[in-house]
Amino acid sequence: MVDAHSAPHMAALGERGVSFPNSHSVMPTFTMANASAMATGHYPGDTGVFSNTIYVAFPVPAAAGNVTPFLENDAVLGALDEHFGGDYLNETTLLKAANDKGFSTAAVGKLGPALLWDHTDRAAMRTTIIDDSTGSPNGIPLPADIVEAIKEAGLPLVSPSRGPNGQAGTFTVPGTKSANIQQQSYFADLVTKVL
Repeated sequence: MVDAHSAPHMAALGERGVSFPNSHSVMPTFTMANASAMATGHYPGDTGVFSNTIYVAFPVPAAAGNVTPFLENDAVLGALDEHFGGDYLNETTLLKAANDKGFSTAAVGKLGPALLWDHTDRAAMRTTIIDDSTGSPNGIPLPADIVEAIKEAGLPLVSPSRGPNGQAGTFTVPGTKSANIQQQSYFADLVTKVL
């Protein structure tokens, strides 16, 4: 529960008009469609992201040449941005707009959706991105000051795996039956001790 005691800054945002008392997904079960809507403020009809995979009409190298790549992948998102003129969503994201106005920004969360919040300026990566791939060769590089702050906080530089929570399942085997506690705890520590 967000209140003045448990989360004073978020409570203050809510008091000033930024509140989600009745939020819901725009596309049930599709992480990337919902992430694109939250990141841009636009419905999937504007961003073109209706699912966790989309037909892009070209072989995506980061997806083994697939023309319908799974979007929860930072390298795939980079390839789509490159192919579609620098911004495959074709909409300004909230964190990019904030960063353009001089705010320090960060996105922490699931691989794919976290990067959507400010995905277009890969060379500078002005927004700090922390997700499942952080610290790995496939991850978005962290700024040097964030790396030092993580070390000073005594936290690992590599994001832990989702463990059993990362099991998608099949048509005969149920998917995950456990919460993503280890990785979410790591993300919470980064937010509260580093960012």
